[in-house]
Amino acid sequence: MLVILLFFSLFYYLHYIFRFYHKFDLKKLLTLTYQEGMEYHLWFLYMYLAFLVSLPFLRAMVKNLENKYFIYLFLIALIMGSVLPVTEYLLFHGSLTLNSNARVGWLTNYEIFYPCLG
Repeated sequence: MLVILLFFSLFYYLHYIFRFYHKFDLKKLLTLTYQEGMEYHLWFLYMYLAFLVSLPFLRAMVKNLENKYFIYLFLIALIMGSVLPVTEYLLFHGSLTLNSNARVGWLTNYEIFYPCLG
């Protein structure tokens, strides 16, 4: 996957330098690929690489997760990701929200929660 990301980053960088008549700069290519991404539509390659790196941890976690904790994880995600934001919007129209430090977004984000669902 890393090879594919580097290949397409190089491809888009070459397209950029030929289109705008710039000279090739390896440092700029690596910086753009590492920091910003060459093109916005390649975001999924970065996300997929992060997923592959974390997969052994997620696999071990899910394999040893008891059913009651799986249900607890699902309920946390449902309440914090759906019920609470909708309730905040309907009652307070966005003027009052839960402190961001009290949210469990790290647990219910796409990279962790959805792979655990299977």
